[in-house]
Amino acid sequence: MTLPEKVRLYHAALAGLALSAYVSGELGPIHEWLGYGVTFILIVRIIWGVVEARQLGISRFFPGLTELGHVRWFDHPAVSKLLLSGVALTLVSTVVTGILADRPTSRLPSLRDEAAISPASEWHAPSNQDLRSSLEKASLDRRENDKNESWITEVHEASANFLLGFVIAHASYMLLFKRRLAAFMLFCAGRRARA
Repeated sequence: MTLPEKVRLYHAALAGLALSAYVSGELGPIHEWLGYGVTFILIVRIIWGVVEARQLGISRFFPGLTELGHVRWFDHPAVSKLLLSGVALTLVSTVVTGILADRPTSRLPSLRDEAAISPASEWHAPSNQDLRSSLEKASLDRRENDKNESWITEVHEASANFLLGFVIAHASYMLLFKRRLAAFMLFCAGRRARA
């Protein structure tokens, strides 16, 4: 498999997982596992960029300031790099905030937990008052967790929406100005033609 074909396969895996994660935002565990898949693909790409060929380096995503100063037309390579840097930064932001938002929340106490730490001879059934106070404490803990995690969730959702915007802009740019490369990346062309 050639290097461009490997990049195309990586691109397809990342795009498929990221789009699936975006669409499954309200599906709880499915969304979380898809998000961890995106995280894995992103980590693989960073490692690949460090150990493989120079053309895979992470620095190629970010345009230099002098390069941006020379932009006269939309088809300038700096515009493509600017869109890629937007995709990369919002992808990293979405992944990091998704991981931070996926902390385990406090769970309700169960009789099994108490029985597991006490020998059978010392175990006694909790009274109604004990159960009520445990439930109230768990409810307060959960509300406090929700307050603390709500801003992380908001940033995660905003990052995902910005990511979608950058992806749409990137895809539009590729289809308008780099058709042959876009066709190759979308598996519509056999061999990569020089764009």
